[in-house]
Amino acid sequence: MKTIEEIKSEADSLVAQLERWEDAEERGVLAKLRQGMNPTMRSRSFIPLGAAFGPHAIESLAYRTVTSSFAAHPCKLSEDFTVGDMGWTLREIFIARSGKPRNAAIADLRDPKEGHPRLARLLACKTREELASFIFKAVKLAKATDKREVNYRTLYKDIVLWGERVQIRWARSFYDVSAEEIAPIKP
Repeated sequence: MKTIEEIKSEADSLVAQLERWEDAEERGVLAKLRQGMNPTMRSRSFIPLGAAFGPHAIESLAYRTVTSSFAAHPCKLSEDFTVGDMGWTLREIFIARSGKPRNAAIADLRDPKEGHPRLARLLACKTREELASFIFKAVKLAKATDKREVNYRTLYKDIVLWGERVQIRWARSFYDVSAEEIAPIKP
């Protein structure tokens, strides 16, 4: 079993390499990595995964999910920009897609009648394999929704550590809107 420090180090190395490929406009490599979530084309991702990260990356669902997702929606975060986990990303997608002012969308977010099917589906995943498929779809939705940010370092760690603790943290992040973001809604 890996320590959390080892998982963080792997996440940092993985995302740093993905960002280098994006900066160098390595479109061919990124196109191969995008195939990692397609069962019939998956083998195309093995060459860049194995060459850059070693043979363990070829078998790793966390590597494959993060590299495929990054290749589909490259998102390089600035040093001073802190993006949370997938709960945070899904919240930002919900707010952006609501078509309402931020405060009104936040009020809808907290409406107990709202089902939040995307969040519910991710949280219901019992296995990493099931999770990976829905993560890839959520990342593509983030790209389609005003290019919402995804923290790939956190995503990698969360896939490796997938379980109830991560599920609870994602749910908390989805609903955790700071007091500064909530201004009184004027009638």
